[in-house]
Amino acid sequence: MPEASTAPASRQVSLSPELARSVEDYRLANRLGSECDAIRALIELGLAAGPRPVRRSVGPEDEARSGPEAIERPRSELDD
Repeated sequence: MPEASTAPASRQVSLSPELARSVEDYRLANRLGSECDAIRALIELGLAAGPRPVRRSVGPEDEARSGPEAIERPRSELDD
C-alpha cells in the first residue's frame, strides 16, 4: 500500500476586499510573518471551533426573521 504524501497541499482562494483586510489585520495583530501563515492559523481556529449548521435563505421573508433561524448568507452565494 502506498504511503500518504507529506507534501503540503497548495490551494488558491479568492477573498473579498473586506475579508482580505481582515486577514491582514489578523496577521499584523498576531505578528505573523506572512498572509499564508495568517490564513493557515485562521483555518485551524475555525476547524477547532467545530461544525456550524449551514443556514440558507429561500426568499425575502427569511431575511425578516431574527433569532437562531435568521439568515446571514449573502444573496450572491445563493445565485450559484
